[in-house]
Amino acid sequence: MARDTLMQRILHKKVSIYGEAHDAYGRLVARIVMKGEDQGRWMVANGFAWASRYRNNAGAYMQEQHIAQVSRLGLFSLADEALPTYPAIFRKAHGSCQSQFIK
Repeated sequence: MARDTLMQRILHKKVSIYGEAHDAYGRLVARIVMKGEDQGRWMVANGFAWASRYRNNAGAYMQEQHIAQVSRLGLFSLADEALPTYPAIFRKAHGSCQSQFIK
């Protein structure tokens, strides 16, 4: 859902990418900005992505995620009995799905 939504928003459009740091796996952590709008913030605010969280440190978009949850947007729009699984819990149960998308 997140990948498809982001592709639909930015594919073939002019964006700026601001690399900020590397994570524990050496991957670049960056912001994608289109027309002055942070696309990660937009994705989280609309319930299409989770705010990042590392150990006990809340990510930059936790407030947006909270609003999306309360407003029942995107992945938080499901009925109470079908609440989404937090990514870290999913990976612990099923392993990483990242390799499926690397081509």
